[in-house]
Amino acid sequence: MGLIILLVPANITEGPVSLNITQPDTASFNCTASGVPRPGIWWIGPNNSSMLSERDGVNISLQNITNYLLRSVLMLSEVNISRNGTYICSASNDRNGYNAITVKTAELYVNGMFQALL
Repeated sequence: MGLIILLVPANITEGPVSLNITQPDTASFNCTASGVPRPGIWWIGPNNSSMLSERDGVNISLQNITNYLLRSVLMLSEVNISRNGTYICSASNDRNGYNAITVKTAELYVNGMFQALL
């Protein structure tokens, strides 16, 4: 009897939601992906063709929910207007050369705080 390997393409079951916040608030995006094998999740920020990491001033947490489900939270502390733009959650899984990639996007709108002139 042979071994059957089930492959389920990556699928984002909960994508990030667009936010409208005031600086210097904290912005937080959630992304949950499923698949077999369990997919990895990466974040891409505005005007950035590479993956975000802590060196970009963000905090990314990962939580293994089940053997086929992963959740990621992207947190940006004390945001300013330079953080405006599109954030991309990308999920993919790979086995034996079969690679499935899926993405969801959300917009971050940061409003500046106005100070009264004295």
